[in-house]
Amino acid sequence: MDNIFQIVKGHLPQAGTELGIYTFLAPDAIWLGKLKSQRSFVSVAEDADLGIYIVVMDDGSVHLMELPGERKRYDMSNLAEDHVIGYCAANFPAFMEIMNLYIVAERCLADLEPTVDTEVFEKECEEVATELHRKVEEIDSTAIADPEGMWSTMIEEMGAGIC
Repeated sequence: MDNIFQIVKGHLPQAGTELGIYTFLAPDAIWLGKLKSQRSFVSVAEDADLGIYIVVMDDGSVHLMELPGERKRYDMSNLAEDHVIGYCAANFPAFMEIMNLYIVAERCLADLEPTVDTEVFEKECEEVATELHRKVEEIDSTAIADPEGMWSTMIEEMGAGIC
């Protein structure tokens, strides 16, 4: 578990960094858990209101985990596998690289939106999303393999002007 802590701590963004609905935790606020399969994980970001967390598993892969209601009511040393609800990336450094590209693209579109007409903005959104998809494919093709996955959905929404 020490290995995953080092990987995570070496790549964590500044505490409070937001990615969509998720807020990244400070290094001293990340928390550990273990699934019934004995796979360990560390939580790095959360949407505490929805009870959805971004977690890094002991193999380095990044997933979404759902713990509806109060997180404190769960036994974090013996969670059922069905709490893991989505795959995000093969490893945390790749996840962070994708996240950084996404944030840059999102800011670029936000800066552009008030300065151009709707048709130009929609076309730009499609182009930015296509380029982002291409870059994610190069970084970690597994991150967008599932069309319902986190990155696939976020990129699709960006292409539709929802970001």
